[in-house]
Amino acid sequence: MVGVGGAPPDAGPGGTGSGGDGGGPVGGTGGTGGSPQNCPASDCASASTAFGASCMNTVQCACTWCSCDLIACANDPGCTAIVGCALANGCTAINPGCFTSGGPCVSVVTAYQGSLNAAIKLNDCTTANHCPNRCGGAM
Repeated sequence: MVGVGGAPPDAGPGGTGSGGDGGGPVGGTGGTGGSPQNCPASDCASASTAFGASCMNTVQCACTWCSCDLIACANDPGCTAIVGCALANGCTAINPGCFTSGGPCVSVVTAYQGSLNAAIKLNDCTTANHCPNRCGGAM
């Protein structure tokens, strides 16, 4: 709807999410950024046992920001193995040093290739939210 003279028509505020909704003839307001995933906290807490006590800093961060991805990974033994190897070795963003020939996680990824996408999805979320990338330590 385009206003003709006077004040622009009331189209309401911009939306949340990516980009926002249109407003008056000049355009709407921008959208807001992302928010934490919203899976049940109890499911997230039980999923945390899959990664062990030394990974609690990482798991707590993942429960806050990436709960759905963490739960999905914890319920997939291959994903748990890949992420566990990456955390044990301080691998980040699919670090080529960890996942290429001679790297400490090559055999795990080879054995669980079907779980690699779930591991990457969890890694992308935890990396974007600055979660620790090594068990027992800081980022």
